[in-house]
Amino acid sequence: MQKHSYYLCKYFATNQIHVDLIHFNKSEHDISKLEFFSEKEREYIHPTIIEIPVSIGFPGHYIYNSYRHSKLIFEFLKPKLNQYDLIYTKGFTGWYLINQKYKGKINCCKIGVKFHGYEMFQPLPGIAASFKALLLKGPVKKISQRADIVFSYGGKITDIIRSLGVKNSNIIECASGIEEEFIVEKFKPTDTIKRFLYLGRYERRKGIEELSLALQQLISKHTNEFQFHFIGAIPEDKKIDHKNIIYHGEIRDRIILLEKCEPAMC
Repeated sequence: MQKHSYYLCKYFATNQIHVDLIHFNKSEHDISKLEFFSEKEREYIHPTIIEIPVSIGFPGHYIYNSYRHSKLIFEFLKPKLNQYDLIYTKGFTGWYLINQKYKGKINCCKIGVKFHGYEMFQPLPGIAASFKALLLKGPVKKISQRADIVFSYGGKITDIIRSLGVKNSNIIECASGIEEEFIVEKFKPTDTIKRFLYLGRYERRKGIEELSLALQQLISKHTNEFQFHFIGAIPEDKKIDHKNIIYHGEIRDRIILLEKCEPAMC
């Protein structure tokens, strides 16, 4: 589960708001156990696992299977649509549901959609990424236009959403936040070396390759002046073999490391 969705569930539950959580499971953890939520929070979160269908590989199979997945979710929700005050969907999960409401085939509460950063409408590195984006643009545009609410990170993301023909009145800007424990009021340097930190998972769009090129140049000029730490799973072939570039993988005790590093890149 992405952190954004986790915190959304967590703080709805903290405020005693019931959440039906529909998810697929690609994690080593059993989502149905809600093991990362407190006992009190678990009283308000009701998980259901609906796996994404699989098919043979072909150009566009991700979109095809995402649509099939959204239809499975719709069939699960259909008998109890009148129970909800809001349906919040991530990515393509609400595709079929949004279409059914748009066509007047169902009546239900408002449906919101969140498409992260609308990367398919931004400049992308490489021909392969650009081709994938081309396949995604049509469905993303239609879903955004037909949803009752489109959630935006704000800034230029909102400009992209407007360019797709979404009305201002249908856009809600909701910037991502972090928990208070991540805010370090007083930096605790251990020595004179500057420590930088990247926190997040690997995805091509996050610019790890470009960051690594910059780090290699800095290493040659400022070897003893800085360290760069990565928290998150970075593929072996993307790593730099140097004592000043440190890869921690996925660790739980992030706060200790955050206190020792200056700028954090997420």
